[in-house]
Amino acid sequence: MENIKEKQLVVKSNKLIEASYKLTLQEARIILLLTSMIQKDDQEFNLVRIKVKDFVDFVGVKDKDAYRRVQDITDSLGDKSLIVRGINPNNNERTRLKMQWLASAEYFEGSGFVELEFSQKLKPYLLQLKSRFTKYQLEYALKLRKSYSIRIYELLKQWEKLKTRTVEIAELKEALGIDKNKYTFYGDLKRRILNPAQKEISEKTDISFKFIEIKKGRKVLMIRFKIRSKKIDRPEIPSPPQVEKIKNAELYQRLVDYFCVNPKDALSILKNYPESQILENLAYAEHQYKKGKIKNIGPYTLKAVQKNYQHQMSLFDKEESEKIEKKNEKERLRIQKEKTKAAYRAYQQDEINKFKNTLSAEELEKIETECQQQVSKERKNNRLGLKTFVQFKIEACLAAKAGVMGFDEWTAKQTKF
Repeated sequence: MENIKEKQLVVKSNKLIEASYKLTLQEARIILLLTSMIQKDDQEFNLVRIKVKDFVDFVGVKDKDAYRRVQDITDSLGDKSLIVRGINPNNNERTRLKMQWLASAEYFEGSGFVELEFSQKLKPYLLQLKSRFTKYQLEYALKLRKSYSIRIYELLKQWEKLKTRTVEIAELKEALGIDKNKYTFYGDLKRRILNPAQKEISEKTDISFKFIEIKKGRKVLMIRFKIRSKKIDRPEIPSPPQVEKIKNAELYQRLVDYFCVNPKDALSILKNYPESQILENLAYAEHQYKKGKIKNIGPYTLKAVQKNYQHQMSLFDKEESEKIEKKNEKERLRIQKEKTKAAYRAYQQDEINKFKNTLSAEELEKIETECQQQVSKERKNNRLGLKTFVQFKIEACLAAKAGVMGFDEWTAKQTKF
């Protein structure tokens, strides 16, 4: 378990800073918390567990029915998405990626905690960042009481060293997740968003800003922010929650969801036993369960790991387990082979279709005629129906002319990647 540190950093790629999304204050604080828990050498997202009683104070829930509100907040955040725009380096086309913030948001009503995990799609924007990123201290963002103030603060921190940033009104509204039909009059945007954010950011964070309106005629088209860095006393921040990072989230979820192990016991297993011992005994527990020798798999699995039942197996059990594993492996290979064949057929058909699109009707008709003539000669030596055999010939001919790779060559190329 660990607390948020005073100088804990939030580090995001600039593309994520400039993304388009809208969160409530409570949801924004959750995203800030999860982001601040990421370490610079992390290669995967950790599953993060927070006690509900700490969670309530941290996100600022004041309702009497706070526990229900926590469930509502996590459910809502699980449905929220963001849009990241970019440029395809291969053809310079603009791209638009829409993704969810969270891969999972689970509320354990009886145990009094929530578990949250970032979506894997966010990995390029939060993990192993080497360049083009923005960082700031979590404490300043947590002091802000309006979600759009947090977003404007992030955007300005990105350009803090340059001390200025010019943004089109439409671009700013998009980044803040404001519908284009809302605040159509600049005066409303200034009164409801810009002025309150300027006051709050300047009073509570390590920067302040002024803004200049750039007009065309009487219409404000852009805003030029003037950013000033400043030193302030340490702000008070919401009570830091106790946070637990679960590094092997996949194995943890398997223990809890599939083997019905109590979450607290699952954490204990991960902390106290080597992964090899856990996996061996999970296989053994599953084997015994499928044989009908146990009914309540959760407690049995816990004991199996703790007492290392796997090493107590009889020779017969081991031989039987090995047979099952070989059978399963054979089935996995069969399925993989079928998938590979299907993928190759799809590739082959796609290449043939591309080649056919380059041919004129006359050229295609000529190929078909040639194939029909070849079939008439070979028909007596083939058991396939005439129509099917002709189609095979045409497809083979087109594949050859299109330069389609053979199955072995294609498979070898896929393996390299």
